[in-house]
Amino acid sequence: MRKTSFVFTVIFLIGVYCNATARESMQYPKDWETVRLKGLNLKRLQVPGGWLVREGLGKFAGLAVDGHQRIMLFVPDETFEWQPHKSDKWQKLRLSGLNLYRLKLPQGWLVREGYGKIGSEDQTQGILYLSDPQHSWLP
Repeated sequence: MRKTSFVFTVIFLIGVYCNATARESMQYPKDWETVRLKGLNLKRLQVPGGWLVREGLGKFAGLAVDGHQRIMLFVPDETFEWQPHKSDKWQKLRLSGLNLYRLKLPQGWLVREGYGKIGSEDQTQGILYLSDPQHSWLP
């Protein structure tokens, strides 16, 4: 069920992207941009209203590899404020049972769970966008 809903979500987002692009005069990039971060690189694609974001693990960056599902999500950013810098990095939040990592974005956070050695292709099990415009989430 979860895999089916993910596939429908991706198809829906692609449809939204195609319809919006046809209606608007703005030209959007046709390829993924790499966001280099220590621990886990990301790939992003500018789409109407924000970014499609996925893990950027090189050969492991497909939607599924050896039965491990990879994640793609939408990050809202109407004005495209998110401009990655070399100093950007995942902040580790040490919690009992499972560590979380977060990345500050202009209107919130990308949050991922993780375990094991940083940079391992097995490490990321989930990634999501958390809206928090004032960045009030304190560790």
